[in-house]
Amino acid sequence: MTMHHVFRLSEIDQTLRTAWIRAVALLNLNATLGPEWLDVIARTLAPGPEAVSVYVETDKESVARAIVPFFVTNTHFYSVSLSTVQLAANLMSYHAEIVCEDDLKDLLRRLVDRVPKWDILQIDNVVAGSRTDHALRSLSRELGSPLQVIPGDVSPYLPIEETWETFVARQKKRFRYNLRHRRELIQNTLGSHMAWYDAASDMDVLLRDMLTIEKVSWKTKSGIDMASKPTEQLYYSELLPWLAKQHHLLANVLYLEQRPIAYSLNCHFGGWVGHLKTSFDESLGHLSPGAVVIDASVQRAFEIGATEFDFLGAADAHKLAWTPFTRSHSNYFLFAPRLKPMTIGILKLLKGRLSSKYRSAGKDHISDSAG
Repeated sequence: MTMHHVFRLSEIDQTLRTAWIRAVALLNLNATLGPEWLDVIARTLAPGPEAVSVYVETDKESVARAIVPFFVTNTHFYSVSLSTVQLAANLMSYHAEIVCEDDLKDLLRRLVDRVPKWDILQIDNVVAGSRTDHALRSLSRELGSPLQVIPGDVSPYLPIEETWETFVARQKKRFRYNLRHRRELIQNTLGSHMAWYDAASDMDVLLRDMLTIEKVSWKTKSGIDMASKPTEQLYYSELLPWLAKQHHLLANVLYLEQRPIAYSLNCHFGGWVGHLKTSFDESLGHLSPGAVVIDASVQRAFEIGATEFDFLGAADAHKLAWTPFTRSHSNYFLFAPRLKPMTIGILKLLKGRLSSKYRSAGKDHISDSAG
């Protein structure tokens, strides 16, 4: 017999935390979906540990079979307020998935049934073809309600199945030349050296140098540098020590004398290495420092026995130079089978189809004109 419980994130005891951590590892999910990383996210990025609930299903032996952290917000579409159930993974996660060994469709149905008068179930950053993708589409059909799917990032990843030397040797001549040229350029630059950071006691230095680099990076022109975002600084000030203590940190900083000029921040969890964040001093772009720290990170992933280097984010050219493999992500909005949410859902789907039709018509017009 399955038992259902809802706790506050702050109420989760150590027994359940241990089961949660174990389940994330067994299901080969990434660490952002575990309780400890979620603690950092909830404390620093909002909405706060008290606002995050955790839906838990246990079997007759009180063993957790499903653990789903979520929170409820009010979303406005067309000036109409809708009660929205959001997975906590929406706050920040890599490849959102649900920690559950059983049927996900039925689990999601039971989850929303616990929330009075829910209007939307929102799950962001879901990988196409994943269990969560299939569950949401199946539940939409079962309820007869609209499901809006908004495309997100297409993220490159590199499967690791050989040694670094073998991998490099079978790449195209241009790739090998660029890799060697970047390395030699830095090695021949007087005063350049790279440092790796993995000790919790060094995290203040690492964060300081990351901020220094961000302030002179291309990100400042767009206002997306970490130095301009106090909330993001707080997030990394808590995340970095935790990653280091858990031996999940894989980070390097490239220096010119004592001046930090590029960094690459990565997490390794099981066989997965995720490329979380990077930046470089734009004034030294001729030395390719940003590429050098990424080169070193990928090589280190091979050397520690990882099975995948996940570039995360968008499919930028410098990532696709390493691999042809990508994962497509989307944000999903499932509307409840009641008049108000279904009406809004149908309107949004119609608007999306019309927008796609106009974009297609525009492309056809451009093509015809060019001919």
